[in-house]
Amino acid sequence: MIENKVNFLSTRQQTTELIGIIHEPLGSEQKTAAVLCHPDPMDGGSMDVSLITKIANRLCTQGIVALRFDFGGVGLSGGVFTNGKEEPKDVEAAAAFMSNYPNVNPERVCLIGWSFGARMALASLAMGIPVYACISIALPLDEFEWEGLAAEISANSKTKRFYFVGARDQYCKVDTLMSFTSKVSADDKKNVNVLYGTDHFFPGREEEVANLAVERIVTLE
Repeated sequence: MIENKVNFLSTRQQTTELIGIIHEPLGSEQKTAAVLCHPDPMDGGSMDVSLITKIANRLCTQGIVALRFDFGGVGLSGGVFTNGKEEPKDVEAAAAFMSNYPNVNPERVCLIGWSFGARMALASLAMGIPVYACISIALPLDEFEWEGLAAEISANSKTKRFYFVGARDQYCKVDTLMSFTSKVSADDKKNVNVLYGTDHFFPGREEEVANLAVERIVTLE
């Protein structure tokens, strides 16, 4: 496995340089890739949080190129944090960067987001960005009005979508997630996975969550 620091530009209202880390498996064949979106930086989220790093490393062991990056205004990335207003543009830029990355199959670029990162990944789908699949981990639906997002995803995205949530999640009740996914599509509702005995932060179970997310990517048709 090779790790490289990379930079790319986000097409926000003001062009912004973002910083990320590529986890790249060896080999020259075309590979699936995944963009990892981190939790809310106002609560300490960054590309270096443990779960995001574990998912990146696990993806790489399965032959998948992983990009974890900092949203604008976080870490060494330029710009400012806008609490969800412009961060979907950062996701779009990261996906475009990976689509053009050497040895990546541009038709097999996926998104994986945790908490705020899951919301931003789905918001980018609502904009219509063309990615292969999206995995939302602990989508914090109780923190915002989600009806418009559900409608826009339903109208604008053909991406395969999957959801993981702890049964005791403090920011996303399972019933709320079921209501959200029902508004998006019947397939979305079927693709909800509940992890019993844990909450929004998956204490002591990060490896399990990482393995489940990566397994979902590996087994996509």
